[in-house]
Amino acid sequence: MMKKLLMMMVVALSMVLTANAQSNDDQQVGSQHKNRAEMVQKMTNRMVERYGLNDDQAKQLLKLNETYQGKFMARRPGMGQRQLDKAQCDSCQHASKAQRPTKEQAEAMMKIMKEQREAYKAEVKKIMTAEQFAKYEEDCKNNRPGRKRAVR
Repeated sequence: MMKKLLMMMVVALSMVLTANAQSNDDQQVGSQHKNRAEMVQKMTNRMVERYGLNDDQAKQLLKLNETYQGKFMARRPGMGQRQLDKAQCDSCQHASKAQRPTKEQAEAMMKIMKEQREAYKAEVKKIMTAEQFAKYEEDCKNNRPGRKRAVR
């Protein structure tokens, strides 16, 4: 009798824990989507303020940023895998490591990202006036050389 009672309690506890874990995952997915939307809105607001865009331009820019958000935020396959492996197997020495892309794959990704940036810039040019776009391009040029790679 005690064994059956104990077994039923274990089963009930595992069901509750499983249901709780699933609801937390759902909340994290929704939160992640909300954070991305907030990030797009903040980026748009900064650009509106920096370049003096009117309401119509701001709406167009927000729509453009929402469109390109997924393309710019896409990560290469395998990123974040090391942290996941470490969490799953903290004491293991043989945790699998994410594969770095080959030189050809990295060049292909860089080419795609460059094409996406150029397409984005072309769309921004359609939205902004000539003066606004000139200021935008100047900012883009000034931002590039100042970037430094993180030392690992």
